[in-house]
Amino acid sequence: MAETTYPYTIASDLPGGALNSEKLDAEIRASAITIALNRVDTAGGTLNIVFNAALPAADKTLLDGDVAGPAGGLLAAHDNTPSPNKAEAHAPFSDNSVEFKATGIMATVSKGTEGDIDLAIGTEARLLNGGHLYAQQGVVGDTITAQIVDVDNLLGQGANFVVKEWIKDWYIIPDLLQHIRTPQAGEVPAGLYVRLKYKSTGTANDVKVLINYDLYKKL
Repeated sequence: MAETTYPYTIASDLPGGALNSEKLDAEIRASAITIALNRVDTAGGTLNIVFNAALPAADKTLLDGDVAGPAGGLLAAHDNTPSPNKAEAHAPFSDNSVEFKATGIMATVSKGTEGDIDLAIGTEARLLNGGHLYAQQGVVGDTITAQIVDVDNLLGQGANFVVKEWIKDWYIIPDLLQHIRTPQAGEVPAGLYVRLKYKSTGTANDVKVLINYDLYKKL
């Protein structure tokens, strides 16, 4: 088997025209692609993804959705935010001012529909710092949107008023645990909800969506 290179244009194929080579390498290796990744490198504005052999059709679809400018699939979901320095790779809070209160939620979204998955914050405000998402039997093309929502009209703007939308039409990678990062923790007031809108585009299977939110309580 011979090495096979798949070239992409960073400016037009990747989200925001930016690349984090270290993260992309890890994302590909953690994906369901069956051919081993050899390396990720760049030449000018070109991204070269080198595998140990040519990709089968299904693997190529996982990688780029068989589209370009921008690419789809795993490349469309690439987390190109800068990696922290090794010395900075710690929890978001280094003092005793907060208590970790991570919470998980699970729901099933019917195939070909959009479902709202709501997590109630409860009677105490929480700091939200991203989380992890897993979509079992999702397909390439499924998307999520994340919002803070006033379901019960506590703010007087009407039921289900969207206070903030912090992810919009973000492409998921099917059957792969994904880390959803936020630049910094944001406060969600008591009584509001964190809503994840999952849009299924598949026609064969319902999607089981599992979300673990990184939440903190102020002390």
